[in-house]
Amino acid sequence: MVLNSKLIPNTRCVLGLLIMLVTTVAGQTLPAKAETPFDFKSSLKELQEGSVSSLSLAALDSIPMATIMHEKLDERDQRRHPYGHLNPRFLQDITMLNIQEVSENYVLLAVKDQFGQWRALSITPEGEPIECILLYDHFYYGGSVAHESESRRFSPSTPYFYDRIRHEFVFSTIFKIVSPEEGNPLMDLNFHEDETTNICRVAVSEQGRFSSARIEQVNSNRIEFAQFTVATSFLLEHIGKPLKEIDLGGNQDTLNVYLDRDQSMQLLRDHPLLGALTLRLIPKEQGSFFVSQQYKSTFGISGDGDFCDLNSPVYCSKWIDLQLEYDMFDVAKYSVEKAPSRPQISVKDFKKLIKKHCGNYHYQFVKHVRTDEEVSSFYSISEIVLKIVFQSNAGGKSSTTYLIFELAKGC
Repeated sequence: MVLNSKLIPNTRCVLGLLIMLVTTVAGQTLPAKAETPFDFKSSLKELQEGSVSSLSLAALDSIPMATIMHEKLDERDQRRHPYGHLNPRFLQDITMLNIQEVSENYVLLAVKDQFGQWRALSITPEGEPIECILLYDHFYYGGSVAHESESRRFSPSTPYFYDRIRHEFVFSTIFKIVSPEEGNPLMDLNFHEDETTNICRVAVSEQGRFSSARIEQVNSNRIEFAQFTVATSFLLEHIGKPLKEIDLGGNQDTLNVYLDRDQSMQLLRDHPLLGALTLRLIPKEQGSFFVSQQYKSTFGISGDGDFCDLNSPVYCSKWIDLQLEYDMFDVAKYSVEKAPSRPQISVKDFKKLIKKHCGNYHYQFVKHVRTDEEVSSFYSISEIVLKIVFQSNAGGKSSTTYLIFELAKGC
């Protein structure tokens, strides 16, 4: 049989297509290598034990989004996620610092997404997302006459805070009207919302669900100076009336505020459970603030509740500049890693001072001291000093005011 030469090329094409089809089908019937399922419980345990330093959440299912408030921030968030679910691939990897709580029913995380927003995320122990809410965000929108700045945060330097005793997130809503001028100064010194006017709380249920935000209006303590007012809700959170213990000392440019032990601990320790101390400076005329901070450390001996404090020698730290945002700032804290320096004194001179100024009773607590390390155990920060410099826009000489927090000592 003789084949038509004109049909040979077409025959070859058909054979080639058949071979490709057979190869494709065979490839599809071969068993694929199974992917290892994401074991959230084991992965979280490894993170907690330190076997790994971080954990990706990209393998989670899509996360339902719950709305706790109805502000412009929430409206923008809904436009970004119109289907009401968050893609976990856009979340940053978590570390131990992201874990807020682990219970029988849920794991509670604070996570950051690709937009720089912070969210609270609850997940079952098996790795099934429960829901998430928006904790921290910032929205700035302009106008022809004025601009508006809206935020949600715990404090100027802390995006979120979780109260592990009450099982609730705490934050404030921020709203400021600012000028389109350079530096965006505040246009209205009285109309505003921030940490000194409101506190919002969102509870976490036993099932890992978030409640709607409960908004509390705050009437902050105010300290009046000649050219400005200091407002803070910090002193409202503790029992007693600390403002009645203010000592002007005959100097209107220096104010001493005496704190109890709980307040002192919250002001000093740089710990997530203790939150922040936020202050707002309200000028009585338009102007600029510059704030710096210093601490002073001294020696002291605690007997059975009877504390003897040595006023000398004193160590004064270097001044550090604090970052202001619309005349608001957080007082800097001192962690264990950034332990404060102490006054320089020899072991022999230290003992002499204790015996001379405190007497034999307190001396018995230090007579065993032999090394500089042992001397260091008797010093602590006694004062946090804020230096507030105000410059009026009208010109003239700037004013300097000192706000001194006297820290509690002893039992």
